[in-house]
Amino acid sequence: MNLFHNMNMVHYGDAGPPTKERRREERVAQILAAALQVVEEHGVEGVTIARMAKILMWSVGALYRYFPGKEAVLAELQIQVLGDLGEAIVERIDAALQAPEVSMLPPGDRSLLALLVAADCYRRHAEDEPARFALLSGVLAAPREVLKGQEAEAVGMAMSGLLDRVTRLVESATDAGSLQPGSAPERTLLLWSSVQGLLQMRKIALLDPRLPDLPTLVLQLTEGLLLGWGAEAASLVFVRPFATMP
Repeated sequence: MNLFHNMNMVHYGDAGPPTKERRREERVAQILAAALQVVEEHGVEGVTIARMAKILMWSVGALYRYFPGKEAVLAELQIQVLGDLGEAIVERIDAALQAPEVSMLPPGDRSLLALLVAADCYRRHAEDEPARFALLSGVLAAPREVLKGQEAEAVGMAMSGLLDRVTRLVESATDAGSLQPGSAPERTLLLWSSVQGLLQMRKIALLDPRLPDLPTLVLQLTEGLLLGWGAEAASLVFVRPFATMP
């Protein structure tokens, strides 16, 4: 699959930026799409300026007009992916909480549902956007330091922004009395890294017919953590059907 041709372009109205700026925005989007295609075909370690240039049918020098090197491309792409994922989580939670069956639930049950939806949203991201998931997983799990300096700092800020969203969900559940008091940042890291680890093992899970499907496994994992932090089993059973709604 050529992700380059599926990349959404930036759209502008009549009062948009000058043609030169618009052209630059489009070129950057094309480079990021090409980098994502390289990740899909060769992994994070296989990303090179030469491979991106080949996909785009540009000269290598043309890419350097927009990025100083592959590290800057990877950093910008990760920031984009993290931002999109954060927005997707917010949208899915809002949609789940606005469902008629959910809108009248107690705040505590709604807060637990929000955490289940956040975990399931990440699972959907891994299944629907495998190249983007591979990008995040590859950089996080790479044995060597893929990004350094300003690029690493910028991606770290974007990752912190995403995790802060989940931390606020944990804090809401704690404030509502659905979870016992505890460190929300620590719980967020445990939840996120646990789901991340499970998703990285999804191929093995698919090969073993004795195991439930991946959505069920992610729910089981998330519910197990929430139970350990004081959630009521009855509340989780009640909100569970709403966690994986389309």
